[in-house]
Amino acid sequence: MEKLEKKFEEELKKSIEQEKMQELDPTEHSTKIKEKMSSKGENVLGLRQRTNARDWITEETWKEINRRVTLRAKFLQLNFLAYRRNSNFTTLDRVR
Repeated sequence: MEKLEKKFEEELKKSIEQEKMQELDPTEHSTKIKEKMSSKGENVLGLRQRTNARDWITEETWKEINRRVTLRAKFLQLNFLAYRRNSNFTTLDRVR
């Protein structure tokens, strides 16, 4: 592990030294450093594919979420219609 850390640090130092980063404003400077760290990390460690990747939320859970959203919309619509029937719903109420 220490070997990888040293290799990463060396690669990062070389990369940063190659660019004239002193002339950049702080935002550009941090963006460049982030890009360099990411690219050198990929070079040193390589990209790994996720193994045993599964969706975090199952299809059954999405169905339940959609069912509840639909029920809530119907509930709110019925409450609004009941409010409208039982109150003096004037044009002033529509403006508010």
